[in-house]
Amino acid sequence: MVDSIQTRCIITVVTILALSSTAFTQDNYSIGVRGGLNYATIGGDAKNLEPRVGFHVGLFCEGGINDVFKFGTELQYSSQGTQTKDTPSIIYKYNYLTLPFLLKVVPPNQSWFYIQIGPQFGYLLNAKKDEKPIKDEMNMIDLSLLGGVGFSVTSRLSIFARYSYGLTSTADKDNDKMLPNRTGQFGIAFALINSEAKASKE
Repeated sequence: MVDSIQTRCIITVVTILALSSTAFTQDNYSIGVRGGLNYATIGGDAKNLEPRVGFHVGLFCEGGINDVFKFGTELQYSSQGTQTKDTPSIIYKYNYLTLPFLLKVVPPNQSWFYIQIGPQFGYLLNAKKDEKPIKDEMNMIDLSLLGGVGFSVTSRLSIFARYSYGLTSTADKDNDKMLPNRTGQFGIAFALINSEAKASKE
């Protein structure tokens, strides 16, 4: 049953990503891959915790009607969680399939710099406390607000830093504590298809 739900969820977000890429103007869009490190922990009522290093990898597509405002969607696998400050520490591993919807703002005459902000939806794929599965104790859906900045190294390559502020608890409804995700991300993005790069060559 769970595998069936996960399959439907993956198919749905892939379809959204594909449809989004066709909605952008043909002369101002890009599609590519992105990935990097996560610096994740749990906020809210959580105590005695410290960040855990994970990773994220996925696809993106973005486009817009002009050079200042663009819209984008992504599909990512994101390894998050946290760990206790005890010795030895207890490690919590939460793996999500995430789908952000982002507004990208490129300041006029500053094409090398951009700002991103928007909501992110996450679906919990699995969760472990050390190596013990605890997915049944978790909230399957994660909603967060995502914001960050990026720097364009070339027309295809960029580096970014952003922060995901969880709005929902990772714990299920039987747990009255608010335990939201808090995740910093650092990485690179590479456009496999870029209309601007193509236009400059022509």
